[in-house]
Amino acid sequence: MNKAEFAALDARIAARVEQMWEAAGSPHGPRDRFFDEARALIGMEENPMAGTIDPDAKPFVAEASLMRNLGEFPSVSDAQAEEPSFPDPENEKPSGE
Repeated sequence: MNKAEFAALDARIAARVEQMWEAAGSPHGPRDRFFDEARALIGMEENPMAGTIDPDAKPFVAEASLMRNLGEFPSVSDAQAEEPSFPDPENEKPSGE
């Protein structure tokens, strides 16, 4: 978006803010409270299909080779497999020694 397009968009949003403020009965206080809603409405008018999914588009399907690795744990080396994974009561010293 170039500078001129941005200025035009700002002008459209400002006009919508003014329109919304007048439609609300010209309440006392700043018109800024209408800015976010006006910007969203202008965006929806200019891009009515934004956020929708094309029903004719083919869905993205990940390759099976990529999915195969989901949930796997790293392999354990032979040296790690021989080490106990819990305390061995026979090798523990009694407390107080």
